[in-house]
Amino acid sequence: MSLELRVLASMHVILGGLGAIMALTVLSWLGRNPDHAQSQFLNAAGPLAALALLVWFAPMLAGGVLMLRGKPLGRLLVWAESALLLALFPVGTALAGFGIWALMRPANQPPFQPVPRGFGKAVLAVLAALSILGVMLGIGYLFRDQLNGQSITRPNATVPEFPVRQLP
Repeated sequence: MSLELRVLASMHVILGGLGAIMALTVLSWLGRNPDHAQSQFLNAAGPLAALALLVWFAPMLAGGVLMLRGKPLGRLLVWAESALLLALFPVGTALAGFGIWALMRPANQPPFQPVPRGFGKAVLAVLAALSILGVMLGIGYLFRDQLNGQSITRPNATVPEFPVRQLP
């Protein structure tokens, strides 16, 4: 493997690892502090933002590791991440430009084998399943308060208080 590909894969491992650690740190912090009195927005958007970061950086980490091992899937993941990194100006654009340049060099083509047959169908099946899951979750979220045309939430309901026991 050429020096450019090793550097590219190492950069993806470092950046993907840092991003995944950051996302997991935010998720664990939000999990330990479930009721943030200062912001309801943080309760709703915090986990979604952390999961989006994890979805963004986990394939970058996996692509870098697989590329260092010489696997064709690693090359495919680095290609996809390079296309996505173009949006993160200026550092992501520089990394994406370097990645596309390193992957397109003719000298860097031979060490990798083509993607196995049937891989595209598996990727399409996974994407279809994730799309269906997203639609189901979205519809459930939109109609979360409706059941047979009536609201299932009680606006004037009170939470019952339970006695607190004192330990001796």
